[in-house]
Amino acid sequence: MMEEKVSKNKSKKEFKQTKELMKIARDNGWTQTEIAEKCRTQQSIVSAWFKGTKKATENQLRPLLDEFGHQLRRNTFRVYQNFTEENKLEYFKIEGRIIFNYTIYNIKTIKINGKSIDKYNKNQRIIVHFQGNHQFIFIRQTRKNISEEEILMESHPNYVDALWFSEISCITKIDELIKMATHCTEDLNKKFEIKFLLIEALLNNGFHVDNIKVYPASW
Repeated sequence: MMEEKVSKNKSKKEFKQTKELMKIARDNGWTQTEIAEKCRTQQSIVSAWFKGTKKATENQLRPLLDEFGHQLRRNTFRVYQNFTEENKLEYFKIEGRIIFNYTIYNIKTIKINGKSIDKYNKNQRIIVHFQGNHQFIFIRQTRKNISEEEILMESHPNYVDALWFSEISCITKIDELIKMATHCTEDLNKKFEIKFLLIEALLNNGFHVDNIKVYPASW
């Protein structure tokens, strides 16, 4: 029953990059008539997709996603880095739009002119990419220590991402994604905050989250 519900929700979910996908198909020589035939719909509906007045579902666009999805993903990516077991740097190009970005801070009290001031230092970051076909990329980043950070800042004064190192995981289940995100900190308040904000981000991006009580509006 749950699988049927998820499948039904997926078939109705709007594909947010419909207009961008139409442009890619057009640039590759596809006409509106050809798109309508492949997607098994009317040319007038395809015209609305091109104009951006309507969005298709992922199921409707499956023939185009199979053909041009790689070009669409190529438009949104970020580069990450990490150390290998041999202590060498390796780099990753992660495609897919970012649906969640959260920074964990630690507080350090310093004294300036005899006054105690709390300084908020970025300690960890949680980033989630969605790549389509039920796949998420979960990235847990840690910041370099002060001495190494100062060296990197001299070399890359404007390149903040050079200061972060990343652990990367592929996840296909939303409950596992939420669980992994909340395990990034031992702070109970931050656990609640991360879980709430991640669920909110998932819902805002059209994903189904279990055990959410919905109060639908009447239009």
